[in-house]
Amino acid sequence: MRTPWCLPAGFLLLFFGVAHGQATKSTIISVGFLDSREANGNLVAVGYTPQPGDIILFDAHNRLHHAFYKMANTSAPTHSAIVIAKPGGGTALLDIVGPFPPLAKVEVVNVETRLPNYKGSIMVRRIKQPLTPEQNQRLTDFAYAQNGKRFALGRIILQVTPFCPRNGLRHTLFARTELDRSRWFCSELVIAACTVGGVLDSATCPANATYPRDLAYDERFDFSPYFYPPTPWANEAIVVKNEKRVAVE
Repeated sequence: MRTPWCLPAGFLLLFFGVAHGQATKSTIISVGFLDSREANGNLVAVGYTPQPGDIILFDAHNRLHHAFYKMANTSAPTHSAIVIAKPGGGTALLDIVGPFPPLAKVEVVNVETRLPNYKGSIMVRRIKQPLTPEQNQRLTDFAYAQNGKRFALGRIILQVTPFCPRNGLRHTLFARTELDRSRWFCSELVIAACTVGGVLDSATCPANATYPRDLAYDERFDFSPYFYPPTPWANEAIVVKNEKRVAVE
């Protein structure tokens, strides 16, 4: 007896609906989980659905990276990226990736594989106001226009010298947001993307004087009107009860 074609199709729909939440026409699905504290104090996992404009913050816990950032008077997280809408539907990350900094470059990468395969800690700062179709289009166009550009190694090294545009008169004279650079560093790219997408005004915070930690904790610039506080991301569903993390099967 032949199996009706609708049975395996129905099974697949049920599987993806249960495992990942309701999929939309744009194929946006749940990617990992975010911590959420309930009223009773328990910390539970809530499925994360990436939205264009969300900021992703990374920390590989690399001692050399931490030492460099300390020299620049900042600290973890040490990397950032931003979620964009893909032209054909779904989401991706505008990121800077590579085996090591001199060879890193801007890429539009798969968010469903980038987060689970990252060796380190991840936080998500979700955007408060969903982007309009026009904002989405501008952000997507910007992302693909930067694809393949190199990492701004020289300007990163500049951050630990007296010529850094982060403080004092140098900040007044040289801190700015440029939207079409030949080379980028990560947080600068995120700020430029937010500016192009209409999330941030170019005067809110200068891209070349903003670090990943600034994007996370509002210590230097206040991003709270535009983004929710950073939330830890995990690749598996967990519940914290009595201070113990328990995987949810």
